Amino acid sequence: MNSKARIARNAFYLSLSDVGMRLISTLVTILVARYLGPEEFGVLAVALAFSGVASYFTDLGVTHVMVREGTKPGAEMGRLLSGALRLRLTMALFTTLGVVILVPLIYPSPLLWQAVLLVTLPTLWAGVFRGIGASYFWISQEMEYVALINTVAVLTQAGVLLLGVLLGWQIVSLALAYGLSACMGALVGIFLLRRRIWFSGGRYPELLQGLWAFTAAGIFALLLPQLGPLTLPRTADLEETGFFGVGYRFPGVLYTLPSVIARAFYPQLFYHGQRDLAAHRRLAEKELRVLGVLGFLLAIPFSLYAKWIIRVLFGPAWVEGGGRVLAILAWLVAFQALSTSLGDYLTTQGLQSRRTGVLGFVTVLGVVLYLLGGKWAGAVGAAWAAFTVEALLMVGCLLASPGFEEMAVRSLFPVLGVGLGATGVAFLIYRFVSSGFLGLVLSFLGSLLFVLAVDGEIREHFLWLAQTGWKKAKASFLSRA
Repeated sequence: MNSKARIARNAFYLSLSDVGMRLISTLVTILVARYLGPEEFGVLAVALAFSGVASYFTDLGVTHVMVREGTKPGAEMGRLLSGALRLRLTMALFTTLGVVILVPLIYPSPLLWQAVLLVTLPTLWAGVFRGIGASYFWISQEMEYVALINTVAVLTQAGVLLLGVLLGWQIVSLALAYGLSACMGALVGIFLLRRRIWFSGGRYPELLQGLWAFTAAGIFALLLPQLGPLTLPRTADLEETGFFGVGYRFPGVLYTLPSVIARAFYPQLFYHGQRDLAAHRRLAEKELRVLGVLGFLLAIPFSLYAKWIIRVLFGPAWVEGGGRVLAILAWLVAFQALSTSLGDYLTTQGLQSRRTGVLGFVTVLGVVLYLLGGKWAGAVGAAWAAFTVEALLMVGCLLASPGFEEMAVRSLFPVLGVGLGATGVAFLIYRFVSSGFLGLVLSFLGSLLFVLAVDGEIREHFLWLAQTGWKKAKASFLSRA
């Protein structure tokens, strides 16, 4: 199977699970937010943000090193899995000790630190086993199994939250149930792995080669999207944290599709990065153009119609706070798509240390920007800080790339130009249809038609992806008929 077909196959299976599960998760989150209200939802948002950060400390870049090692010729998969499990279990033990000690010190409110612990501790241990299972199928590029693992995990957690709302649980019970529900994804991951391969014992010293760069980069990349929920309780109040948490959910959902495509490209980029740098660069440029334009198409309508979206989904009480935040944060989808593509271009050709340096600088600066923004304007100030951080990350990864001038001229600048033009078309539509579902749809369609009309290369990429996805869907349907 050639690179193009493999990427399409991977993207198809991941999009089926990730996009659908993100939508379900978001709908459940909306119900939970309406049920809890801004203040208690702020508590849950902090707990989820902290658990995401803590869970990464059970990985510290091991997954990415596994992909690097597993795509090399002659990789010993059984020993690789065994070595990775040893590392991650050790990391989970030290992370647990750190969490138990630090959380009550960081968050003086008993309700807040109890919720954080109840969500975090089960989630981080379950993440070890779920991650090992998913990593194997990522390396083998059997994304249908990665999709299955993720689907079961998300459906279980969403189902628990929905059950809590229906039964009227308090925030502490809701947090405990959510944490324990993470174990289902772990069980499915290990079950599927056991049917294919098992741990062969022994260590895998190659996992430690260059791990520090992946570790540091992963910590920085994980901290960046969590800086808002983690810093706002110190600079504003829990209500502002709740507004930011609601607004930040949308970029996370919208970025699902670009993220799926990026993950489909990732193993192929590693493969070419270790064999043919010219092919690697061509593939990276293709990824940058496709992801960048897609990011703009998703961001534009949600920014223009932010207040209408918040009013419909959350109610009038959320409009002023959540609507202004979403109008800014929607643009993160576009810039994150660009920075991810440029960062993967560095990582997959052995230049992870450059990406780490950029992430480290931007993270330190981001803490300052979030603190200042939160103190200046609460959730809105934090939203502008998030936008600035993502734009700086894009610029930094570009400047760190070999031959960045060519990459900018051939891919980045055309994407930014197309995105600016599409924004102008959507804004004109907004002036005539300023609210409602019709305006949201028309602004997206207008932007899409503009992109397809002015950029032949993007038109070719998108038509190819659409045709391939249709063929896969049709084949899947006929096989079950």
